[in-house]
Amino acid sequence: NAAAGVETHTVEVLGHETLVVGGQEVQTLHVRATVVGTGGSMASGVIDTWYLPGTHLPVRLVVVHDSVTDSRIGSVQYHEQAEIQLLSLLPGG
Repeated sequence: NAAAGVETHTVEVLGHETLVVGGQEVQTLHVRATVVGTGGSMASGVIDTWYLPGTHLPVRLVVVHDSVTDSRIGSVQYHEQAEIQLLSLLPGG
């Protein structure tokens, strides 16, 4: 029963890191969110986000998430993995 599930999120600031956006070095703030799900589904995941300091603009995002949910036909497994990278600091550029 997925409705009986509980998700716990833990967020930690890992510090400043330099990334390259459009050939330019940019200072970012690295934040990690860890997700653990119990109950109806067993889940775990990590979301790493690098923000442009002083903004909510993500420069890079890396997501890895796995879950297993019981169903009428057996266990259903789900895996998600994605990476998103900002290409330019200029709109449309």
